[in-house]
Amino acid sequence: MKIFTGAYIISNAGRTDPKIDVVCEAHRKFLADPRQYTTYNDPTTTHDDTLNTFMTVAYVFCELAEQRSDYRAPLKRMMHGVQ
Repeated sequence: MKIFTGAYIISNAGRTDPKIDVVCEAHRKFLADPRQYTTYNDPTTTHDDTLNTFMTVAYVFCELAEQRSDYRAPLKRMMHGVQ
């Protein structure tokens, strides 16, 4: 099984897009301590409690799209669900 590293997301300038690094790092933090799973952002905290959880969702989306070599179909399904 190929592990998604973000190396395949390339910007127009031919460099890895630094935004995917944020997603990968948040996913690594989530895996290191999955007890931190949360979908509620407590307004009394100074940080975003949900970041690692939702970035993991984005990571898995990208990972599956890379494995299938197709972003168009999954993105189209996701956008249909959002509408």
